[in-house]
Amino acid sequence: MWIAIRLPQLPLEIFLRGSSTPEPFAVEERHCVFACDRKAFARGVRAGMAATAALALAPALRVAPRDPATETEALLGVAGWAAQFTPGVALEFPDGVLLEISGSLKLFGGLESLLERLRQGLAEMGWSSVLAGAPTPRAAFWLARAGKQKFIGESAELEPVLAALPLEVL
Repeated sequence: MWIAIRLPQLPLEIFLRGSSTPEPFAVEERHCVFACDRKAFARGVRAGMAATAALALAPALRVAPRDPATETEALLGVAGWAAQFTPGVALEFPDGVLLEISGSLKLFGGLESLLERLRQGLAEMGWSSVLAGAPTPRAAFWLARAGKQKFIGESAELEPVLAALPLEVL
């Protein structure tokens, strides 16, 4: 059994984690908005739009360049933290960590107990997360990427769930 931890707001949260900014905030890459917070979104800012267009919609918008090195460092930190639950930890770039938890379930009191520990720890560290589980690491990550917080224990149950996922998450 694999659990995928996806940090969908990682490019934003490396800048905003543990702080609150009164003005809208966005991360840009190649002169386009890569990600934005709720305040920016409420003003019409969207991922993919030109940074200049975003500034026209939200003149007080704070814009920071995307920082892949810091994102990777943060992901490595989450992976290191997750190693307390299993030695089977792998990175899934750009925003995921995979955990092989078959041998850890009994030690941590079952799946629900382990999930609660993971969710609580990630929240305490200031990360928004999506957790999903499946018999294979790729399937677990596809579920997490799709925002489906599902936990599928049997391979036979996997096919119809994966078939319903949008192609862009595969």
